[in-house]
Amino acid sequence: RFNETNGWNGTEGEVVDSSGNESPGTALGGLTTSTNLFGLHADFSGVDNWIEAPSSSNLQMAGDLTVSFWMKPTTNLTGTLIEKSTNGEFGVCLNTTGLYFQHGAATSGGNNWSWSAMPSGQWTAGQWVHVAFVRDAASRTVRVYRNGVPGSLVTYTAGITYEPIATTNALRLGMES
Repeated sequence: RFNETNGWNGTEGEVVDSSGNESPGTALGGLTTSTNLFGLHADFSGVDNWIEAPSSSNLQMAGDLTVSFWMKPTTNLTGTLIEKSTNGEFGVCLNTTGLYFQHGAATSGGNNWSWSAMPSGQWTAGQWVHVAFVRDAASRTVRVYRNGVPGSLVTYTAGITYEPIATTNALRLGMES
């Protein structure tokens, strides 16, 4: 949990992790803050600014996982919103057709597992929407929630290229061009 009221004013540099897990991030690409409905928050342009937290043992996310975030898309953005290696632990990507969740090893001759969880018509440009993905590694399922309402539940195929795998990649929030 990055808490912008706890020591980060939007200037480039360290973003405080207030969860107690000691995983601070670094604001990059001119990332700033602004205030709105939710108070002070990182104001991502959707193009070239992000927060990066270096890999650590408490950021290994190859098993059960919940990824929860607010988004307010203002244009037809295309890119990765959140990732801990889309070819490993997980990634959340947005393109003109929808919001995708993916994981697995895109090895030579293999593909990562990708799921179109929310077609683009399930949110309105310029309006806030809360999204959560819940992955259950034992049952090989992922469910999406939109504004707290359970959506689709899918099962991902077992196989070496489709299993989420731990990486030493940094956790990134936002887009880098």
